[in-house]
Amino acid sequence: MVRYLINTQEHSLLGVTPFEMVFGRAPDEWRDLFSAPEKKTSPPLMGNQRTKDVAILYAESFQKRLLELRSHAETLLKKKTEETTPAPVLGYGAAVWLLPTKRKSKLAPRLRGPYLVKENLANHIVSIKSLTSTEVLNVHVRRLVLVRGHHALEDLRKMAASSEGEYFIEALVDHRGDSKKTLEFLVQWAGYQPEENTWEPLSELKDTVALGEYLVDHPELVRLTGK
Repeated sequence: MVRYLINTQEHSLLGVTPFEMVFGRAPDEWRDLFSAPEKKTSPPLMGNQRTKDVAILYAESFQKRLLELRSHAETLLKKKTEETTPAPVLGYGAAVWLLPTKRKSKLAPRLRGPYLVKENLANHIVSIKSLTSTEVLNVHVRRLVLVRGHHALEDLRKMAASSEGEYFIEALVDHRGDSKKTLEFLVQWAGYQPEENTWEPLSELKDTVALGEYLVDHPELVRLTGK
């Protein structure tokens, strides 16, 4: 009797009893004498149709739960793999792309750079240097992707300037002015003719590689530039 009462209790998720799942029909009416009245939201289906609908509902519920468990297992496996897989070691001077933590828009580049590896620090942190400015970043090694193939330094600089949507400075060819406020440099732009060179103020060039190279040949300007 106790087992019968248990098997005739309606399942909270499926809305049917184990009795109906097995026999395809509702329990005998006298069962109502042993249980409290229940609210019925809709008249129950009877016979084979009820069994078929219940089976479909159960299968859908099972499939949904299975997908949730599989997704959770894949997440745990990925995390475990990242923890156990040795982090790559990048050599000094290696050209790498940087994976941004957050893209400004969907049209923004998926990779930044290239950058050059400057130093391997502790806890898989790598120091990388920009090819278009004096910027130095310390990032986790897993955010870095090696640049495929072999490229000359100038080609890497052009790639970096292009990815940042900037014009690339081929070289500084002349200067004028005798103070920090009046000092200007004649810029030769990569991919442009000499007649398209332009005069640019120091404030626009102070973080460029080209300026550093120009000061090597003109040390008298170091005092004016503050380098």
